[in-house]
Amino acid sequence: MFFCGGVYGNFKLLNKFYLDASLLYSGEGYHESYQSNGANVTGVVTENRLEIPLLIQYQIIDGLFAETGPQAGFLLSAKGKYSNDPSTLNFASNTNSFLFSWCIGAGYKLKTLVPGLGLEIVFAPGLSQVNKGAVSGGKITASNVGIRVFYGLEMKHKSKSK
Repeated sequence: MFFCGGVYGNFKLLNKFYLDASLLYSGEGYHESYQSNGANVTGVVTENRLEIPLLIQYQIIDGLFAETGPQAGFLLSAKGKYSNDPSTLNFASNTNSFLFSWCIGAGYKLKTLVPGLGLEIVFAPGLSQVNKGAVSGGKITASNVGIRVFYGLEMKHKSKSK
């Protein structure tokens, strides 16, 4: 399980369409297992990124929405820890500093029970290569599924009267 947190803004564009712009810190990673010199090696690789998704949301019914759009990811760190090596390995120099993905998701904003509280699920398939050079596994992309709980404060605009 990894962590994601940040801030977002949701701006009305048209009748049922909104722009959802976020700035998120994302802790991502994976577990791997392989054979090395006849021994089974296990490890955990973690990547910390700054993610900027720009999603178009469509309000299906009151509170329920679907969303899609691009996401830019900027590498903050990439490290690995393996069972055959007591040290932590730094993979930042072998990892692309920018990743591009496309988000597809859906969510629900509670309107009456707890105004501002919501839940969404987002699938973000990676479209760019994570590794800088060739690896034995070929091209590595990073896709993830996130379940997000969010809370939004509604800001009202005061209109000037003449």
